[in-house]
Amino acid sequence: MDKKRFFIVDSNSLPKIFIKVVEAKELLESKKVANVTEAISFVGISRSAFYKYKDSVSVFKEKGESYIEMSAVLADRAGVLSAMSSVLCKNNVNIITMTQAEPKYGVAEVSFKLDIHNILLPVPNLIAELEKIDGVILVKTLN
Repeated sequence: MDKKRFFIVDSNSLPKIFIKVVEAKELLESKKVANVTEAISFVGISRSAFYKYKDSVSVFKEKGESYIEMSAVLADRAGVLSAMSSVLCKNNVNIITMTQAEPKYGVAEVSFKLDIHNILLPVPNLIAELEKIDGVILVKTLN
């Protein structure tokens, strides 16, 4: 399995489609549009392009922007969520809110709002650390 790699790239160097996808996501997050159809129409991209890149492209948050939202899919076993919490704590990340869906088919989705004001490493590196935990299937930021 290929290890994920993350890059910080000046937006002027990116293909325009990435910028448009981020703009559509921001419209949705700010509730300025009601749904994906309105967002993609407003920024001028196709639905397939939006869905192709929406989970892969996001804006880098400068230090001082202290909250992120994160989603994780975890195996439904004892200790997985505890191990995840330990990694967050070890990296000075404070859990503000946590919501866990009822487990189905052996997995559960957990959503977090995290205070990263004093985080010890970049968010992509934190995600990589969390994904190393046995039982953590997927981790992604939502903003």
